[in-house]
Amino acid sequence: MLVIALMPSAIKAQAVVNRTSIKCMGVELDGSQTLRVIGYGKNRTDAKEQAMNDSLRAKVSDATAQADASFALGQKHDEGYEVALLDAFNGYAHAIGTAAKMTANKVDTKPIVAKKDKTKAALQEARKELADKKKLFTDEGMADIAAEFDKRIKRIDGIH
Repeated sequence: MLVIALMPSAIKAQAVVNRTSIKCMGVELDGSQTLRVIGYGKNRTDAKEQAMNDSLRAKVSDATAQADASFALGQKHDEGYEVALLDAFNGYAHAIGTAAKMTANKVDTKPIVAKKDKTKAALQEARKELADKKKLFTDEGMADIAAEFDKRIKRIDGIH
């Protein structure tokens, strides 16, 4: 849910800098956030558009930061590291999709796309490593462990 407070401003000649406020009102059980956003503009429509773009910019920033943290975790190659890399990939994709909804002062998505591509390359490398381990366990006659590696490989194959 998004709560927007609008404050039209009659100031036309002066530039208004950093007069927005974004506050998290709470996080729901599904992970969605309720934000209070205040926008300023020469009329209600401008204020609403600015508030919406500011909230989207905040969501892009948050999604990118969370994806960065997941990517760093995935780079450690601990057990289940591909799950962290998949989370990072999906987080970057979410950030790019959210940025596309902005109508003004759009976020430059080139760095986010580069991070998504880097994550995809890391996932492909993880897939190769998991396939090698699957083959090793299959050759050793440990089909149950090989099946686990196969599940992990299929999760990676599901990315777009």
